[in-house]
Amino acid sequence: MTVKMTTNTGLGTACLMLLALTGCASAPYGGVPVEDRSVHRGEPAPRPAPVEEASGATTAPAGAWTVTPARPLPPGQPAGSAGYYDAPATAPGPAAAPAARPEPAPAGPASPAVVALLETAREQQNADRLAEAAASLERAVRIEPRNARVWYELATVRFRQGQLQQAEQLARKSDALAGPDNTLRARNWRLIALVRMKLGDNAGAVSARRQAEELEVR
Repeated sequence: MTVKMTTNTGLGTACLMLLALTGCASAPYGGVPVEDRSVHRGEPAPRPAPVEEASGATTAPAGAWTVTPARPLPPGQPAGSAGYYDAPATAPGPAAAPAARPEPAPAGPASPAVVALLETAREQQNADRLAEAAASLERAVRIEPRNARVWYELATVRFRQGQLQQAEQLARKSDALAGPDNTLRARNWRLIALVRMKLGDNAGAVSARRQAEELEVR
């Protein structure tokens, strides 16, 4: 009886040791992790696969790289302008022709008061204060009513104010008082040509311009 119990005890001990060795080999818990060497050093990790939503659209997972699609290039856009581009600026239209202005009158003999009024009127015209310029010139006319230059300057102000018929009358007055001053007379007739052209009198404008050219060559 004693011998059989000893044999059974030895078999049981051997089985327990075998089970213990098997459990240590599998190490289901607390085992040492094995390093994954499938990713080599210096190479980026593979990007996660896109996730399909319920609607069927593909959405990139958080942290994934995205590429903004390039818009089509407009006609005439040089190659290499990939991606978003600014809308081409609107092509500028034709430049507006500058408004015709009468030529300034040449300097002539005048009293200091008239000279000062003429300079003041010129500054007021340059600042587009035409009503003030007209008032200054009307004062100069009262001081020297036979000064052809003052009448010409007043005619130019009326022309810029749109009082075309009065501008021609004042230019004719200046021409009558200018005497041998052909330079001033030519400027008066060029002003008259501008007035007639504004009024649609093309034939009259050509005649006035021809008169100015004849005075300039004398």
